[in-house]
Amino acid sequence: MKLLFLLLMGWLVSSLVQAQDMVRIVRWISPVTGDFESMPEGRHTDAQLQSWGYKTKTYQYSAYKTRPSDPNAIAVYRWTMPNCAASIMFGEHEIPDVKLREWGYKDKEFQFYAYRNKPATGDFVAVNRWINAKPEGDKCRDFTLTVAETEHPDQRLIGYGYSNKMTQFWVPRPGTNGMTLATGQTIRLENINEWLCPNQRTRGDGEFDGHGPRIKSEVKLRLADGGRAIYADITFWAQETQHDWSTAEGRWTRKVYDAPYGKRIVRILSDQASRTQFISPPAGPQFLFPGTDVSAAVNGFLDGIGGGIANAVFALHGIPPGNLNEFGKLVRRMDNQGNTAVRVPAIEGTLVKYFTIVGDTGGGDISHDDNCNDDTRIVGIEFAPVRVEFALPQN
Repeated sequence: MKLLFLLLMGWLVSSLVQAQDMVRIVRWISPVTGDFESMPEGRHTDAQLQSWGYKTKTYQYSAYKTRPSDPNAIAVYRWTMPNCAASIMFGEHEIPDVKLREWGYKDKEFQFYAYRNKPATGDFVAVNRWINAKPEGDKCRDFTLTVAETEHPDQRLIGYGYSNKMTQFWVPRPGTNGMTLATGQTIRLENINEWLCPNQRTRGDGEFDGHGPRIKSEVKLRLADGGRAIYADITFWAQETQHDWSTAEGRWTRKVYDAPYGKRIVRILSDQASRTQFISPPAGPQFLFPGTDVSAAVNGFLDGIGGGIANAVFALHGIPPGNLNEFGKLVRRMDNQGNTAVRVPAIEGTLVKYFTIVGDTGGGDISHDDNCNDDTRIVGIEFAPVRVEFALPQN
C-alpha cells in the first residue's frame, strides 16, 4: 500500500507539473561578459539577441509562468549589476531588495517562479549560482552564472574558473511526457576524418598565392531523428589576405552519433558548438612561431584574438587560462598528401578538441568540384567527450 501511495503521489505531482504553464529557460553567451547569461525564452526574439551580439543559445530547464499554489514557491527576478551592463538572477528569498539596491543593483524584472526548497515529492533539480571566472577587481566579476545541477559537473566548472557555488532554487528535472530521465552520461562522437573542401568561390581567382588565407571554421551539434542521433553542422570560410581576396565557403552536415537501441537523447549537457580562426601559414616547411616572442607569434597566427580564447578551452587542454605559450604547443604543422596542414585547437567552445585544415597549397586552392586533392580543405575534426542526458521509456 505504501508503494502504491508513493506511486500515486509521484503521478499526481507529475500531472501538476505538466498542467502548469511552463517557460523554457535558456542561456546565451553575453557580449558584455563573454560568459553565459540565463533568461526566459521569448524575453527577446533570437534575432534581436543575435543582433546585440549574443550567441550560442542553450536550453537549461523549464520553470513556472504562474506561481504554484505552494508556500514553498518563490519568484525569480533579474537585476542589472552595479558597475557592469550585464544581469544576474536572484530568487526573492535570497537577498532583500533594499540590500540589493543599496549595493547598486537596479532594473528589477520578474522572470519566472520556482521552489525555494526541494519539494518532498516529484523529480526536481537544484539551480545554482557561481561567481564567474573574471579576475578579482573586474567590474563584471559576480554571480553571473546560473546553471542547473544537470548541466555541468561541479569539478568542470571549478576547472573553468568558477567559484563560490550557492543553491538558489529548485525546478522540475528537464524531461518529456511519459519518459524517465537517466543520469547524464559521457559519450564519444565519431570524429570527422573525411576531406571536406569548399567549392563555392565567392571572390577572386581561386589562388591564395601564399597570402594566408584567413580561415574560420565552426561546428554546431543538433539532435535529430527524434533524439536518436546527433548531427554536426560544419561551416568553413577561407579568404586570401591581400591581392584579389580569393574567398571560398562551404557547408556540410554529418551524422556523428547514433543512440543505443531503446534510448533517445533528451538534451546535450556540454558545449554544443566550437569555432576556430587563424591565418594559415604559406605552403612549405617554415616554422609556425619563429622568434623568441612566442605569445605574440601565437596571437598573430590566431588573427589577433589570442586574448579571447575561452577559459574553458584552456581547461580542456590542461593549460592555465591565458597561457599562449602553452597553447601554441598544441598547434601542429603536418603533411597531408603533399599539402601543408595545420592542426589547431578551437578558440571557443569545448565541443571540438582539434581542427586539422589545409589552407594554402602552393597552386590553385579553391576546388571547383568534390575532388579535394591540392585544394584548401578540412582534413579532420576531433571531438572532445560530450555529455548527454538520455530518456528511457517507462515499463
